[in-house]
Amino acid sequence: FSLFIALILCTGFVFADEYEAEYPKIVFENKLDIQKVKAGDNFEVNIVVKNVGNESAKYVNISNSAKDAPIYWETAVDTYAINRMSAGGKKELKLNLCVKETADVGIYELPFDITYSNYSGSQYTKALRLVAGGCAARRNPG
Repeated sequence: FSLFIALILCTGFVFADEYEAEYPKIVFENKLDIQKVKAGDNFEVNIVVKNVGNESAKYVNISNSAKDAPIYWETAVDTYAINRMSAGGKKELKLNLCVKETADVGIYELPFDITYSNYSGSQYTKALRLVAGGCAARRNPG
């Protein structure tokens, strides 16, 4: 028998009032991605980064420093950069996530810090998160 972790990755919801922002507003678009992985696996997920404000954003930097979490973002650089996002624009990112060998079944948060500015020079910082939930399933040999 093998113990598998079924991951459900989803982002925060985008509410209607967020579309009325009078400045750039960067969010993760709600998405559900179900994959079965086991402890020690690496796997890819796609997330959508979206500017729901009515103004363009520049120098969008997305970083994650939770390398000690049971599920973490494996990357050669600490920050993913997007030079420009127009109002209403979106960008799909491919993340390589890793499950530690010692990971237990459970629900984990992967925190991300996002910084960006508008063309007038105002700077914004936001904390977003992905949620990964696990459930155990036994596979019959054979």
